Amino acid sequence: DILTEEEKKEFKDKRLAEKAFTKAKIAKDPTIKLLYFNKAIELDNSKAEYYFERAFLYFSQKKYEEAIKGYEKAIKLNPNHAVIYNNVGTCYSRMKKSYYDKAIEYFDKAIKVDSKLLFAYKNKSTILSKQKKFKDALSVINIALELNPNDHEALNNRANLYRELGMIKEAYTDIYKAIQLNANETVCFVTLAEIDASEGKIEEFYLNFTIALSKGITSEDLKDTKDVYNKFRNEPRFI
Repeated sequence: DILTEEEKKEFKDKRLAEKAFTKAKIAKDPTIKLLYFNKAIELDNSKAEYYFERAFLYFSQKKYEEAIKGYEKAIKLNPNHAVIYNNVGTCYSRMKKSYYDKAIEYFDKAIKVDSKLLFAYKNKSTILSKQKKFKDALSVINIALELNPNDHEALNNRANLYRELGMIKEAYTDIYKAIQLNANETVCFVTLAEIDASEGKIEEFYLNFTIALSKGITSEDLKDTKDVYNKFRNEPRFI
């Protein structure tokens, strides 16, 4: 009898919200997951985790604006969660090019909260590269590699930046190390092929590009380096 009726209801709702959230996490059907996430938030809107997970579901469905709204609510409840800022930045990076500066703004916020958040540096570097700010992108990816010198993804990204900057020797050094660290990373062979192409090593280009194709590379993976392939696009061998 110590609790008021309102407190009893609040306690009950929080327990029901936890159950709904658990069901959402284990559900396979996205529609069912969303229903349970919505139910959990309806019963208890004080948990940043609920908004975070629902936003991630929207992100996986490429509903980036909805995802951003959810992440923003999560930030209000937990302003010191670096990953949330990073995820907002990732949403903006998947939208129009006009949102790239907004993406960088949120990657910077993530880094401010957690200066060792490796993937925030990698994400920021990628967007700077898309903006053709290769030297700035290189400075950022260097920080990522200071945090983890054996991150094959960061090495691949830096190799691509070195190629763009005409630093071919450094590009080869990084990409070979990336492949040694993870020989199953498809994009590394694409980067190696692109470095070969920039050097006019045609046979090496076709060899490494064929390896990338055999590993399942897609046109989506190549969209940021279309200029490399323009010289090959009409060749029967490339087609």
